[in-house]
Amino acid sequence: MWKLIESKCSGFFLADILNGDFSHDTTGVQNLANRLTSAAWNCNFENGFGAENSNSLSSAILYY
Repeated sequence: MWKLIESKCSGFFLADILNGDFSHDTTGVQNLANRLTSAAWNCNFENGFGAENSNSLSSAILYY
């Protein structure tokens, strides 16, 4: 999954995931979802759920 994210997100930086604030997001899933939709990561997992959702966690999983 990380190789897919790295290939589809030009701004991917693993430290953003590993150094997240886990006090309210103990699993880190919300942090990952927020990073995928951020402009900084610039993700594009095609249009599996529509063009407006091409940078969502659900599109990443569908593409994977």
